[in-house]
Amino acid sequence: MKYQVAIDKTVFDVETLGGDSISLNGVKKDARLVQLSERFYHFICDGKVFRVEATKTDEGFNFKINGEPVSVEVKDELQLLLDKMGGAKKKSASGDVRAPMPGLVVKVAVSVGERVRKGQGLLILEAMKMQNEIKSPVDGVVKEILVSEKQAVEKNFLLAKLE
Repeated sequence: MKYQVAIDKTVFDVETLGGDSISLNGVKKDARLVQLSERFYHFICDGKVFRVEATKTDEGFNFKINGEPVSVEVKDELQLLLDKMGGAKKKSASGDVRAPMPGLVVKVAVSVGERVRKGQGLLILEAMKMQNEIKSPVDGVVKEILVSEKQAVEKNFLLAKLE
C-alpha cells in the first residue's frame, strides 16, 4: 500500500513492502511500529527509535514525536487519486454534500430529518469499481437528499443538504 505522509510540511512517499520493511522516498528501510499502550507507540526505522503519541480528536488525531507536537497528514492511494482527479475535499463548514468524483449511488444510509454527526456515513458512491463512503462534513440534520439508489452522478453533483 502506498501513502503520502506530511510531517510538519515535509512530504514523504511511503510504501509498505511487507514484513518489517518500507520504501521511504524510494529507499528501502527496515521499519516497524510497536504499540506500547492505547496511545503510545515506538516507530523504529533503521535502528532509530521514535516515541509517538497519538491522541484522538473530533478532527482525527494529534501527534507528538519524541514529546514534540507535530502536524501529520496521511493520504492513502484513494485520496491521492482523488487529489489527482481534482476531487480533493475542500475544507468547509458547508452542509452541502457533493460527489467527489463521477459514480453510481449504491446506497443512501440516511433519511430527511435525521440528525448526523461530522464523519458519519451518508451514502455509498461506486466509482472505478470501488465503493466509497461519502461522509457528513458537519454535525447537523439532513435537510434534503437529492439522489436515489442506482442513480448515476457527475463530479461535484449536489448529493444532499445538511443544516
